[in-house]
Amino acid sequence: MVYKKMIVLGVGAVILAGYVFWWNSPERRREIEKKASEVVIFEDFDSASIFRIEVSKKDSVVKLAKDGEVWKVLYGTGESYPVVTAYMDSTFSSLGNLKAGDIISKNNSYLEGFELSEDLAVRAKFYGLDGEVLYDLYLGKSGPVYPSQYIRFEGREGVILAKEALRTILDRGVTGWRDKKVVSFVEADLLGFSYEWRKGGVYRRYELSKESGKWELIFPTKLDADDYLSDRLWGTVSNLVALDFVPKKDSQNLALLGLGEGLDYVKVILKTKKGDIVLHVGIKDKNGAYYAKVDGRDTVYLIDSEIDILTKQTVETMRKK
Repeated sequence: MVYKKMIVLGVGAVILAGYVFWWNSPERRREIEKKASEVVIFEDFDSASIFRIEVSKKDSVVKLAKDGEVWKVLYGTGESYPVVTAYMDSTFSSLGNLKAGDIISKNNSYLEGFELSEDLAVRAKFYGLDGEVLYDLYLGKSGPVYPSQYIRFEGREGVILAKEALRTILDRGVTGWRDKKVVSFVEADLLGFSYEWRKGGVYRRYELSKESGKWELIFPTKLDADDYLSDRLWGTVSNLVALDFVPKKDSQNLALLGLGEGLDYVKVILKTKKGDIVLHVGIKDKNGAYYAKVDGRDTVYLIDSEIDILTKQTVETMRKK
């Protein structure tokens, strides 16, 4: 009987020793750390509770605010412009899915190396409806594996390597948040387009239609148009992306920019099932970019010289080959 008890105790001791060894093993600690790294930091994250965002870097601050259902970027002049919806979706998706990652440091003694000091980091503050700060974090340099980011939180000690790249998403500058696409429409809705241009006393006007299912030149004469060239011409207009935006104070007098009836260098009318889109292209600025404006919008854009392709066409170049 005593011998059996000794065997039972011995087996129990071995099991206990094995459990203690496992409990303190490097493998278990790594497993715990791995699970902790997968924990979402903001478990109760709700993008609908955010009404204002400030993204600051050194001496610059970019402010975003929710206006009804539309997010806008605010300018120091009091102007505000709509933000690209996809940019806000990326911001909220990344913030909501932000995972703890690895704990790099438990104190703030070496922030410069992670670009998390006040003068190197990008600071992002998210505010609620009443102005309360919901989230306040510093975004440092990217981690060794994409997407990852060194991050610290205001009011807390320590640095983590989070599994998101928030700095890349948020650090856009003022104009970077705005939609730089000059014209937008669904290709299937395009019925045709016309354009006119004037330069050095020369004036030309062309009109093309695709309502019959094929491209046709209908002005100044009627003939079957070259499909490849026709697609290239309207595609050039459709793909225009602004190089920059003209400040409102500099765009009050459109005539000085060569914009307006009888002044345009190029005027394009895209005919779609949902209505016409009218683009005006004016003179060049000092850097060689053209001023451009779309009817119905206050924004004046600066675009590159791709639009010049329109002025190089003739009836013969448009004729179907």
